[in-house]
Amino acid sequence: MLGRVAVRHRPTPVPEAAGGHTGHDVRPGARRQGYAAAMLAAGRGIGRALPA
Repeated sequence: MLGRVAVRHRPTPVPEAAGGHTGHDVRPGARRQGYAAAMLAAGRGIGRALPA
């Protein structure tokens, strides 16, 4: 496992104006190799497909 993406699609008071939040973690030994960019790109598509 190199990392994880968390998509919070239910609005909370702080990010409600933005419509949600996407966070990520990458294992220290795998950082700076493009994995976070790939995970966030995949997470963006998943987040857009979720109901509002």
